[in-house]
Amino acid sequence: MDRRIAKSHEALHAALAALIVAKGFDNVTIREIAEEANVGRTTFYAHFSSREALLRHGFERLRADLAEVATPTSQPLGFIEPLLRHARSHAGLYWALLGGSGGRIAEDTFRAIVDERIAVEAIGELERALLGGAVLGALRHWLANGGAIEDVAASLRSVAAALPTDR
Repeated sequence: MDRRIAKSHEALHAALAALIVAKGFDNVTIREIAEEANVGRTTFYAHFSSREALLRHGFERLRADLAEVATPTSQPLGFIEPLLRHARSHAGLYWALLGGSGGRIAEDTFRAIVDERIAVEAIGELERALLGGAVLGALRHWLANGGAIEDVAASLRSVAAALPTDR
């Protein structure tokens, strides 16, 4: 990717993240994103068709990062620690997105990413749904209450181990 494009994308993502934390996704306008990123609206539209497209693009980066660090040969739920480290480094944004002010798109897209990583574990559909809910619940609890990443990961692995593998 051209450096200018990468710089614009990074500025737009940082602006959106800051505005989501401050106001919630549903209250952010494209004009505000462009102003916060110090770019024109024309530049915004040269890269993204909407604020939802910008949000989804950010999630695609997370999806790619998790796929890179958590392969099917890694330990069960190998994506949990990288996900939690990412969440810790962007705690305000995660809290805004998963705490309700990120909008439905954010929650649905984030859940889809978690479900994709869980699907690598080759468990049944019901078990994936249960484990996906557990991961989101644990992440919300951890963001609100803190604690060691290793403890959250161990708890989720215990939940995964307790799920039946045959149907």
